[in-house]
Amino acid sequence: MISGGFLRGSLGGIALLGGVVILVPLVKTHLIRPASIEWAVDVCRGEHEKGCRPHDFFVGCGSVTEWAQKRCPEFSIVDVSYAAGGQCGYVIANVTCRVNLR
Repeated sequence: MISGGFLRGSLGGIALLGGVVILVPLVKTHLIRPASIEWAVDVCRGEHEKGCRPHDFFVGCGSVTEWAQKRCPEFSIVDVSYAAGGQCGYVIANVTCRVNLR
């Protein structure tokens, strides 16, 4: 058997929860924005593009760092693979660009 006090307390909690469920999306939409946006691309550095593994961009024997500096306000670079060959070897570097929104 459920007592009246327990039932009233539970229904009050349900009503409060319903208000919170409606309020949370409104707060997120109007007050909370992501602090930054990130995206990642694979950049190949090597003498000939046909010598590269699958990649998004090609810089020849140039600098992956200089390529990233021209395109990304903030970035990190991680070399994923290296193969000897050509005049400068073949490197696939994963470049993660970050744009701060605040």
